[in-house]
Amino acid sequence: MVGMELGEWVCLEVADTGTGIPPEVLPHIFEPFFTTKPRGVGTGLGLAQVYGIVQQHGGHIGVETEVGKGTTFRVYLPALAEEAPPLEPTAEGPLPTGRGETVLLVEDHPALRAAGREVLKRLGYRVLEAADGREALEVYAAERVDLVLTDVVMPGMGGVALVEALRRRNPDVKVVAVTGYGEEQEVERIRQVGALEVVRKPFEVERLAETLRRVLG
Repeated sequence: MVGMELGEWVCLEVADTGTGIPPEVLPHIFEPFFTTKPRGVGTGLGLAQVYGIVQQHGGHIGVETEVGKGTTFRVYLPALAEEAPPLEPTAEGPLPTGRGETVLLVEDHPALRAAGREVLKRLGYRVLEAADGREALEVYAAERVDLVLTDVVMPGMGGVALVEALRRRNPDVKVVAVTGYGEEQEVERIRQVGALEVVRKPFEVERLAETLRRVLG
């Protein structure tokens, strides 16, 4: 692959037999926010996040595609040059858990919302859900909510507008934002309007547990 240094690499290949990627779209697939979906349906951040994660680990990603025949992605990661050291015993205690507080989870992707719900429940929180900012405002008005955990980029009302609206209703609202690769400007904006913490995708359960406990006090 062009740009790869000589050495040993591990290759992860993912292929499908779908519609393929048109030539005019292919140069843009890793651009943050680029999408071929209709307005309001999606944000186009999935491949941008993958690209960022692969780069952070010193890797490369390539794609082969043909319209009507499918697409193959290959992720190349540098192989470990030496044997990994044995795992050291950790002195870390159990995860900080909830005390029955109510968390309003705001996430437009159904699968991610379901996964987040299960993690929060296992951590000991009561979970309410919303698919976007407007739905979150309705839930917040009808329920007692101790903390709002919201995605930053969503169709319709996104995280920044949601935090602004929540703070107009309750200046003391506690908000933790969840953000992906390529959203640095949105992260800065959501901090400015009142998000207390930002958790990066893909987040570790330990990191999320510690953040929620710290914000809730």
